[in-house]
Amino acid sequence: MKKIAILILISMIHIGTKSQDLDNLDKKMGFNKFKLESSYEVYKSKLTYEMTGSDKVDYYKYSDTDIFSVFGVIIGKITLGFYKGKLYTISIEFINIDSDEIKIQNELQELFGRQEIQYNSKYGEFEYDWVMNWVSKNVYLELDKLSCSGKIYPCTLELYMISKKIRAEIKNDSF
Repeated sequence: MKKIAILILISMIHIGTKSQDLDNLDKKMGFNKFKLESSYEVYKSKLTYEMTGSDKVDYYKYSDTDIFSVFGVIIGKITLGFYKGKLYTISIEFINIDSDEIKIQNELQELFGRQEIQYNSKYGEFEYDWVMNWVSKNVYLELDKLSCSGKIYPCTLELYMISKKIRAEIKNDSF
């Protein structure tokens, strides 16, 4: 009986800790100076238009040089996606991925909780060596590495997050 009570207590502590970690993701709602659901006007002077997606999200390259690394890992590109003038998605592509991917994984797990890595995933035409994701009440965060054998952006390490609220709005508007 005592063993069962101890196991239940450990499970409750683990669940509570995981919840607190995901609460941290909701508190941040972004990274560095980027906050999901903030206005396009905040960033417009530092953006270069790239394209509008089929979901009517406008994508821009962040063209300022004030952010050159995350967790000490050099950034190749930051892309921001806006829907109806609100920041919907933040995407970061890293340059030196092989030696730094475990560092980024560990830093994110320290911030937002331990996650299992899904290996050899496929989504549409994209193949991934591995994928990690965190899903909180307000944010979806993913770190992934595109397959080195892929034909599109081989070996790209990407960190991206989206606002679940704006994602729901996009889906509602398309229906």
